[in-house]
Amino acid sequence: MAFILEQGFNVKRGHEEAFQEWTRKNDEATKASAPAGVEYLGTYIVAMTSEKEAGEYRVLWRLDSYATLDTLEESTRDAESDWGRLNREFTEFGDFPIGGQGSFSLLRPLADAVIWDIS
Repeated sequence: MAFILEQGFNVKRGHEEAFQEWTRKNDEATKASAPAGVEYLGTYIVAMTSEKEAGEYRVLWRLDSYATLDTLEESTRDAESDWGRLNREFTEFGDFPIGGQGSFSLLRPLADAVIWDIS
């Protein structure tokens, strides 16, 4: 079973073009350095949404399992690895004030989910 992880965020004002260029330059390196069980699906700017507080940008990941969340965290600790370096560079662009806009969603395939009718 695979999950989709969606992270929403904003970029610091005045750094939007630099972030776009950084993404262009590092997209393939991000894909290549992702830890086992993780597939980087891309970074997106929101074209339309009804969400008011989810942020203007999204990063999408495919995860093999819940355990892959731990793998992501552990892999990021190593600042010397490509993965750790890219994550640190990426977060330099983020506008992450306490209480600021952002979102985090973990999506599970409906076909594999345990659900039942509620009456």
